[in-house]
Amino acid sequence: MKIINLVTIILVAIGATSGLFILYNYTHTPHLIPRDQAFAIAAKTGNWSQSFLDNTIPEEKLVHVITDQFAFLVDEKTLDDIVPYCPANGSCVEPQEINGHEYKIGQYIWLIKVTGKPPNILSGREWGYAIDATTGQILR
Repeated sequence: MKIINLVTIILVAIGATSGLFILYNYTHTPHLIPRDQAFAIAAKTGNWSQSFLDNTIPEEKLVHVITDQFAFLVDEKTLDDIVPYCPANGSCVEPQEINGHEYKIGQYIWLIKVTGKPPNILSGREWGYAIDATTGQILR
């Protein structure tokens, strides 16, 4: 009888500890939309047709806003900050995609951009959206 009581107590303790661990991870890890969902939101918002996308080069980046002028690229699997975000033709200190926009400190953002020559337009161009990675809301 004592062994059954001891096993019961141990199993309850393991269950309670597991539950607390799951709760901690759930509340302390951001829940972000995946890359393909962010791209679908941008494509729908921009009315990007398949023929338009066939003539463009897509680029999707997940960034973590550190200050109103600085962000890090993020590893999508671990959500670790990897390197400072440095856009093309911009500095790492004040990225053009971050500086001047009212993003929240600590916010995760998908930067979705397509570059290329769409049908019926003679020059190359760039189109893009910033999407809140937690809600899927278009930010710009």
